[in-house]
Amino acid sequence: MASYLMRVQTFEDEEQRQEFIDSLIGFQGADDTSKIMVVEQEGEETPFELEKVDIQDIGDLYAFTEESARNNIIRASLIPSALVLAEEGIFGGSDGKMISANAYYNGVTLDYRLEVSAAFEELFNDSVFVVGEDFDIKETPPSIPKAKDTAEGKAKIFEVISNASLSESKKSIILQRLFDFDKEDADLLAQEDKTDLNVQ
Repeated sequence: MASYLMRVQTFEDEEQRQEFIDSLIGFQGADDTSKIMVVEQEGEETPFELEKVDIQDIGDLYAFTEESARNNIIRASLIPSALVLAEEGIFGGSDGKMISANAYYNGVTLDYRLEVSAAFEELFNDSVFVVGEDFDIKETPPSIPKAKDTAEGKAKIFEVISNASLSESKKSIILQRLFDFDKEDADLLAQEDKTDLNVQ
């Protein structure tokens, strides 16, 4: 938005006008060409005048949208919030948000994947290069965290290893079968006193 208004007499011809504009650009630099608005005025008494225009700085007015409006748009579009918003703990959670986001993404990209796969097949079928026969672009598999990698899982593990009524061998078996620990790590966790651990 222009912040200066330059009043000049009407130019005699287009060549004179272009020379003036080129000189002005050379003076203020190509990056700031929109800062000065040139106005031609007829009449011999028209002075050369540069006037500062007081304007509101609204450049960042719409940099942020009010949250409820943003959330309404997301809901209306049926886009899983995990694909749009940065939510704390979303990648380590076990509440199904990432699974539904993954399914949505695979559904939206299905047509593109089919078209690109068909194009690859057409390109490489008669090629002298041996690139295999499977040109299908696969779905993105869901990223499902293991129970031991989630906050809830870590809390349960802490309950198991700090339970005094369970023997070390039972603790080890539970850790192996329910939380996918290998025997060595499960035995190590079961043997040590973990009552002073903090679960984060």
